[in-house]
Amino acid sequence: MEFDRVSLFGDKISIRIPHDWIEIDLDDKETYTFSDPNSSLGWLRINLFTKKTKELFCEADLRELISNAHDGECGVYKVGEMYVAAWQEDAKHEDNLRMFYWEAGEIIDPQTMRIAAISFAVEQERFKEEGFNDKFEMIQDCVFATSFTSTETA
Repeated sequence: MEFDRVSLFGDKISIRIPHDWIEIDLDDKETYTFSDPNSSLGWLRINLFTKKTKELFCEADLRELISNAHDGECGVYKVGEMYVAAWQEDAKHEDNLRMFYWEAGEIIDPQTMRIAAISFAVEQERFKEEGFNDKFEMIQDCVFATSFTSTETA
């Protein structure tokens, strides 16, 4: 499978997306949504948050912030300089959806952290299909390939 690297939020992050996936315009300037137009696998949504301090952030601060995602009931991974929390649950407002979540964060400079909140919504019947795990691993690999820029852009 071929992938594209897509820059988002004014080049503050980039994420790897399967080449044939398309961006869905939902009139939400704070969220990017992608989907495979050739299947109804699910919808990948990305938000970005910036956390600043007058003190200095250290790796332990980032690890603690990411580890506390979903009240600490999540898996936590270190990928390069980035920490990623991952969990899944049934959608709160849609009975037929299963939600997969990732919070990926990195210290951009000693006073700035960026956190990408990424979700993947899947219809329950798709979640149980043969081959779903391979597709899910591909999506999670894309999340783990997220990169944050180290400088502020105007």
